[in-house]
Amino acid sequence: MAAVFHDSRRHDDGIDKGHGSRAAAYYKEYCREHGLSYDAQTYYITYYHDQDDSLGLSEIAKSSDLSEQAVLLYQIFKDADALDRFRLGPDGLDENFLRTEEARQLVDFAKDLLQKSNETNA
Repeated sequence: MAAVFHDSRRHDDGIDKGHGSRAAAYYKEYCREHGLSYDAQTYYITYYHDQDDSLGLSEIAKSSDLSEQAVLLYQIFKDADALDRFRLGPDGLDENFLRTEEARQLVDFAKDLLQKSNETNA
């Protein structure tokens, strides 16, 4: 669900700090309005995905609703979101900020995937 909602309230393709909190609020409301199961972990990951890790991890740690698994899922999600930054240009991703070894191993794949997508849509 975080993948579905995380960028749903963006105002632009720039930094747009705050789009995560808007998307998290939308996710929570959407679940309520449509009788869907609400997940606090999804809310936190969505809310803090556009914030500095120190804030996101601190807020996740404070929540009694979340397990240690939430930290790993947050890191995986932020890495997956970061691998999409090549769409912003060749320097869109700073690999030094990737959190997991698995994400570092996917950098070339992400570049190739974007290139193939651009060729297909050209």
